[in-house]
Amino acid sequence: MPKYYSKDMRVAALNCVERGERHEDIIKFFGISLKTLSNWVRLSNENGDLQPNKRQDYSKNENLRSALSQVVLENPDLTLDEFAEIIPKHRTTIFYHLKKLGITRKKNHTIRGKK
Repeated sequence: MPKYYSKDMRVAALNCVERGERHEDIIKFFGISLKTLSNWVRLSNENGDLQPNKRQDYSKNENLRSALSQVVLENPDLTLDEFAEIIPKHRTTIFYHLKKLGITRKKNHTIRGKK
């Protein structure tokens, strides 16, 4: 689980970077990893802000799943690639959301209990 660092700590670490202190000394002093410091520097350079990026809104996933379930009801025999043509998403994304909906793509043509 990622740790939460205060904004003051992030600013102080970045001030040390700007002063030209060695990264090894900064990570030892603040008790952070080199990857964490690199992420803070990248965020500061890209956004000018130290707030991490926001997660995607979950309602977008729900909209995709409802659209996908409607397409499955209308065309139950399509492949993942054909679903990806109808709904402009990657086939892996389609697979993931079908799995979340509990819809399997495997077809079982045998009747259970009979050989």
